[in-house]
Amino acid sequence: MHIENSQDFGLLDVKTLFVVSTVILAIVSTIMVFSYLKNKQNSALKYLTLFIAIHFIGFIGFILRNQIPDFISIIVANTLFAVGTLCLYLAIKAITGINPIWHNRYFIPVLMFFIGFIIFTYIEYDIRARIFIYYFFCFIYTASIAWILWSNISERFRIFDRASALFFTILAIVFLGVVFQASFLRIQAYYFSNSNTFMILSIFIINLLSFWTLGAIKYRVKN
Repeated sequence: MHIENSQDFGLLDVKTLFVVSTVILAIVSTIMVFSYLKNKQNSALKYLTLFIAIHFIGFIGFILRNQIPDFISIIVANTLFAVGTLCLYLAIKAITGINPIWHNRYFIPVLMFFIGFIIFTYIEYDIRARIFIYYFFCFIYTASIAWILWSNISERFRIFDRASALFFTILAIVFLGVVFQASFLRIQAYYFSNSNTFMILSIFIINLLSFWTLGAIKYRVKN
């Protein structure tokens, strides 16, 4: 998650927010793993567990920024986020009754994502380009998730499905907004001294997705 800006949000400590989010992801990941172990045949539960667990691992690398090699904290961590997003996409397909088969073609966008981060980290250092790549990837799959949900609303779970569809539609709009804002961001050399509005939104979004996942298990997945 690469939004960097020199705006000062006072007492808001971005690194602390990331640490808190990592703790939340750790708790939700634990709940998800135990739920999956009891229902291994449930594809939606499997992919939701992967989505949360992969983001948890990525966040660990992310909060260790400037303490571990950039390859791990920037490239590997963000690539994990991309893979996790794909898992969420597959989970939504499973929830709505679409066969969530992993196709080898899914490796193509992840590989392009990975190569893009390599290029704009080691060949031509450009944080704005990484912001664009990451959030454009998020926009594409979040918009796809919203479309799947709007197109496959269950009569039994219509309130949950419509609320989820609206939620992911809003996320897609936010991610698209970041894509358009990327070229106008002012960058600080030290990552955690940045506190751009979209960075704060990104942190809260992953927390919201964690709680949405728990809600999905309770109201939709197990049924």
